[in-house]
This record gives sequence, C-alpha cells and structure tokens, in this order.
Amino acid sequence: MKGLAYHIISENAKIERKINRDYENISAPYLLDEFQEWLPKVVKSADTVTNYVSCINGLDQLIIPFDVSEDFHLQLQKSFENKEYDKIPALLDNYDKEIQEWHEWAKTANDYNTQHKHISNLRTAFHKYAQFIQSKVSEAKGSKSTVIHTIAKNMFLRNEFIQWLCETGINSPKSAESTASRVKTLNDKFISQLVPQKNYNFLKELPNHIKQNAEKTILLLDKLEMHVYDSEVKPGDYSINASTFRYMKKAFSLYVSFIKEIIYNNYLTSDDISEDKIEESENEIEIKTNNINKIYLDSKYIKDKFSLRLLTQDRLSNSKNIFYPIRLIRRIFTKHDKLVRLGIIKGKPNEMKYLFDIVHNCIDKINVITDKGTFKLQDVKTLEIDLSLKSATVILQNNKKAVLLTKTDKGETEKMRVSTFKNISIDHVVSMADILEEKANRLPALNKLTEMIKQVAKENNINVAPGNVSLLNSKFIENIKISEITPLLPKLKEELAIIDEGTELQLMEKTYNIRKK
Repeated sequence: MKGLAYHIISENAKIERKINRDYENISAPYLLDEFQEWLPKVVKSADTVTNYVSCINGLDQLIIPFDVSEDFHLQLQKSFENKEYDKIPALLDNYDKEIQEWHEWAKTANDYNTQHKHISNLRTAFHKYAQFIQSKVSEAKGSKSTVIHTIAKNMFLRNEFIQWLCETGINSPKSAESTASRVKTLNDKFISQLVPQKNYNFLKELPNHIKQNAEKTILLLDKLEMHVYDSEVKPGDYSINASTFRYMKKAFSLYVSFIKEIIYNNYLTSDDISEDKIEESENEIEIKTNNINKIYLDSKYIKDKFSLRLLTQDRLSNSKNIFYPIRLIRRIFTKHDKLVRLGIIKGKPNEMKYLFDIVHNCIDKINVITDKGTFKLQDVKTLEIDLSLKSATVILQNNKKAVLLTKTDKGETEKMRVSTFKNISIDHVVSMADILEEKANRLPALNKLTEMIKQVAKENNINVAPGNVSLLNSKFIENIKISEITPLLPKLKEELAIIDEGTELQLMEKTYNIRKK
C-alpha cells in the first residue's frame, strides 16, 4: 500500500479499470442502489445513509489497483454471478485491509495534510457495506437462484465526461449534465443508426472498440463526427428538432474530444495515427452514409478541437536539453486540483483553469490566412469544408466570406486543399524547439522537470521518444512524489506564460506542415 496519493494519481489504471468494467458489463460500486435501500434497516439518520453511499462511491474512486484483475467490485460481482460465494469473505477482508493500510500510512505520511477522521469514516461505511453484502450472500445461498442483476451503463465514462466538462471550464455542473444527456439522445436516435449492424449501440460498443483497437477507434470517432456534421442531414428524418440537433452536435463533438484525449493519454499518441494507417483502415468500419459533400463547423467546435491538439502536443526527445511535456503538466495540474478539493493538500484548485486560459488565449490569436487578408481565429464565426472540391472557406464575424489559404513548406501561399477538418494543422511559425532553446534561461522549473523526466526514464530504461510518452508519464507519476513537484507549480505557470508570449501560430494544410517538420 503506497497511500492515498498513489491511488489518486493512477489515472491510467483508473481509465483501464473503467474500460474493463464496461467491457465486462460490471456495475460498480456493486449493488449500490440496493445498499442504499437496505441502510435504513440498520441506521436511523437519512444523512447517515447519504454519507455511507457517498463513502462507498468515494472508496471506489480512490482505491484503484494497477492490475484490473484485482478490481474489488469486478471480482465481487463475478463471485455472485458464478455462485462462488466462498470467495466473497476473502474479498471483503482484503479490501478492509487495504483501507486499514491506507489509514496506517496516513499516520506517518509527511507529504499530505491527510484527514484521518475522513479515512475512518470511509472504513466505517465499508463495514456497513460488507454487512449488506454478507446478507446478500445468505439470501443467495438460501434461494435456488440468485436474483442479482447488473445495470448496463447508459453512456461510457459519463461521469468522467461531466467532470471533464466542468474542470475544463466548458460547462457548469448543471449544463454538463445536459451536454451528456444530449450525447446519449443523439446516440440513440442518430449515431447508432449509421452502422448497419443490427442493434448496434455506439456508446455501448465504444469500450469494446477501444479495448480491441485504439487506432481504429480514433478513425471511427472521426467518421461518425463527420456524419453528424454532414450538411445534408435532415434532423426531422430522425425525429429530432433542428435547433436541438445543433446542440446535440456540439455535445457529441465535445464527447469525441474527451474520448480521444482518454485514448491518447492511455493508449497511443496522435503520431501513431499516420496518413498511411488512415488510408489502410478507412473502410474497415462500415457506415451507411458515404455521400457527404459539405460540413459546417462553428467557432466553438474549432476552438475545442484545437485546444485538445495543443494540450496533447508534447515536445520530448533525448536530443533536446529542455522538454515541453504538456500532457504530464496537465496531469500534474489535474492531480494537484483533485488533492486540494479532497482536502489532502492545501491551496486552491485553479491550476487547470490557468492552463486552459493560456491555451484559449493562444488559440484566439492563431493567424488565419485567406484571400481577403490575414485574420485571427477569434475573427472567424464558421468554417465550411467542401469535401468534393477539397476546399475550405470561413465566415468572419462581420459575415464576410473568405477562402482559406495556406503557407507551403517553402513559405509560399496557395489555396488550402482539405477534405476533412483533421487535415487543417496548427503550425508554429517559430518552432517550439527554437522557443524553448531561446528562452531556456528563463525556464528553471521546466528545466528541473526535464531533469526529473530524464531520471525517471533512465531508472526505468525507457527511451525518451513520442511513442513512449504515456508510459513515461505513468512512471513519472508513480515514482515522483507530489511534494517534490508542488514547489515548482507557481514558477511553472509563469513559464507557460513566457512560452505563450513567444508563440505565433497559423492554420496550415497538414501535408505542408508534415513536410516542414
């Protein structure tokens, strides 16, 4: 047992566990609704019932094994389903010991302002839950067949998606719920009908797609999203109001960004999806409609997509003296904010907001070259892509229309030829490597973080390369204490602003952007 922090920062393990649960159709915490209904039999206060249910949910979020085969609720549900009731006492006992070890660790830990009473409350709640489970074992043994059913998840990673919407500042908690509901409705009425497979349900099948092939899942997401934005789609044909459909499209776009982020953070990097692989795999997932002519994307869609790109573009290489590990920085900021909210460390949970504010400001300033002159992305209201002509035009905030142009790898300007949004790249006019080298003496925290990454890579025999970023980040989080990183955060935030000051971006046709590199 390595303590609470070890569990909280194990994001990869948490996501892998979630995918495995959906794949296995596991509902966790197991029988939570029945537990809530049972509690009034043994406790008098309604507040206590609410608190115990919250504690069991909290334990499941905080105690996360790195091996999904040791998932407590997965093993518990399977033991009931397979009528292996003799295994259940040991499962309960081991989980109780895990909580106790966490409590003992907290007594001597110097890294966090851990609340011992909170851990004791969690353990008390678990004892009630164990009592409930034992009653279900007795009930199951006494009947000819156990009447315990699983509730299929209506939407993959729904709660995590809502949390992501709130943490990124995209939605308030209330509107985030609405956004998630729109994704579910669009899935039921429209998306699942695009695949001819009988009874196909995209949200239900998504974890299976990820588990079986992460690369093809990215392609599926791109293709489905393009069909959602197809200008020829008539919402009325699917019993959806046109105005409501606009909100549903935006919601689905956000969900796609969220799922892609999960995949990139835990399975592969964007570099793994090469043009060759796209061409080889493009037709492997059949979708009914293949005659898309135009798609219209509003400014919010564009900015959301570009935000994800900037927040996943790491610059790590053995040949560089200073790294720009943006995904690791995001994870550090996110974990810091979570620990603050849990009361485990002191401070304010504002690190991710600071990062997103910088990114959004950077995106607003992106140069958009057109036949009517050069504008900023904040001047763009709508982007129209004509797939048949392979051309892109923008509608500016003053309602003027302009054809999108691109710089070539040789610095010339010509009409941008693209057939999908992903073919439009964000180009650094001055490369990030040059910016980092030029400002290296003003980036002591980033230099320190680079040294720490190199040390972790050396100790774990990991080559510092784009394909190893996820593994390297996981090992970093596993081996470096948060207390070693926290002092760097104020300076690290200043340095992100310094890098932003020296950054100039422009939209560029992806083919030329690749050649430029």
